[in-house]
Amino acid sequence: MEKLKKNYKKIISIICLIFIITGLIIYITAELMAGIPDDPKENDDISINCEIPAKESNIYMKNKLVSEVNYNYEIEIEIENVGEKDIHNITIIIIVPDSLKIHMENAEPSDLQKDGNELTLERSLLEEGCSETITFDVEIKESIPYAQSETLEIEVDYLKGSKSYDFECSQDFEIVPPPSWIIYFTIILGFLLLIVIILISKKSGLLEKFTTLDLINISILSALGVIVFKWIWQVFNDFLGIFGGLLLTIPTATLMIVAIVLVKKPGTATLFFLNWEFINFIIWGSSINIW
Repeated sequence: MEKLKKNYKKIISIICLIFIITGLIIYITAELMAGIPDDPKENDDISINCEIPAKESNIYMKNKLVSEVNYNYEIEIEIENVGEKDIHNITIIIIVPDSLKIHMENAEPSDLQKDGNELTLERSLLEEGCSETITFDVEIKESIPYAQSETLEIEVDYLKGSKSYDFECSQDFEIVPPPSWIIYFTIILGFLLLIVIILISKKSGLLEKFTTLDLINISILSALGVIVFKWIWQVFNDFLGIFGGLLLTIPTATLMIVAIVLVKKPGTATLFFLNWEFINFIIWGSSINIW
């Protein structure tokens, strides 16, 4: 019986290890894929780099937009003078597909003009080695039953010396319906991890050591962090640049330490983050398998 018990614990440990390794492989693969930049489109004079969606590249997949989300996506287009001469009288035209609605509230630069689904920016001069960056938000107009491919078109007209030139390029991307396969996988993996944790806790008698007050303390502290401090992080993250993550990581670590000090029982941190990530998944729709 004792031997069977030891084998059971070994099997549970191996299963947990497999889940952890699988999660790490998925995370590392996603990070590597997110870090691969798109090849810029260029001729002898200008280079155009389009990022769809821009910002938070570690969260969003490149060139994929998910419909029925409650936020807008940001698109960033950079036009750089890579030639050996200044270029003049530049007109940049961006044609956004009809499936997207353009929002100009946070658009940059401020003189970017909108006419239907066409954006226009004019510049008298773009010096050698300099660049112009255009950003704007888009909203997916309606839900779709199947994934569909779309194309963002960009045209740049300019003068170099006394001659006029034009350069056209396009950026392909995809709009996918929710939930995607990664969401299904995340849900399944999250629940499997939960079942494994419950089985380990039940066999070890870990959960029986927690009183109702302990569970209330853990729940309140984790809910406070994931609702209040994550909202603060989302609102003010961009203002602090690379230090924006501190708005969430410092309160998270502090609340976890407070929970450990109050409860003082093994498994407190596990229950704290388990509760944190399930609330996170329900309210913010964030992935839970990495945590």
